[in-house]
Amino acid sequence: MRAALMWTINDFPAYAMLSGWSTKGKFACPCCNYGTNSRYLKHSRKMCYMDHRVFLPMDHPWRSNKRSFNGKTELRPPPPFLKGTDVLNNLQDFENVFGKKRKRSNDGPLEKRSIFFELPYWQHNLLRHNLDVMHIEKNIVDSILGTLLDISGKTKDHAKARYDLKDMGIRKNLHPKDTEKIVREQSLQKRASQ
Repeated sequence: MRAALMWTINDFPAYAMLSGWSTKGKFACPCCNYGTNSRYLKHSRKMCYMDHRVFLPMDHPWRSNKRSFNGKTELRPPPPFLKGTDVLNNLQDFENVFGKKRKRSNDGPLEKRSIFFELPYWQHNLLRHNLDVMHIEKNIVDSILGTLLDISGKTKDHAKARYDLKDMGIRKNLHPKDTEKIVREQSLQKRASQ
């Protein structure tokens, strides 16, 4: 009897451990790989990954919808698929260091060489790692319900998020308003009318 490992099914942290691909920082999207469009949100103090409209068909109406997204049309094609042979070539002289924090030699997303590349066929697998949909769906539903129901600690709509929208220059109707300034202006108008 012979056995072969076809792929792994895991959540995002396990994906990072098994594949060697960093799921944190500016290259966290495994589909976009080196073409990940990330941005640090200074008020929320987290990374934001945008521009996933590149995966839509070129004639999709959302590609030209500026208002609902980042204020720009999306004309780029999807990023190229990262093949196992390319990953293995990038990690040719890579040495895994366990037990202590290693200094990164480059600013790339590959943090270690996966043990699965010891299998002779692993680099030729088209799909090496799958993400567990159950965990992803649960997190997305929690975020949506928390925001819609305005559950404290669960909502994604807070003052810091509004300031980040202002910094990005999108969704002007959601930007925070200086209420003190508005109150001052209203009181000045009231005095002028009296």
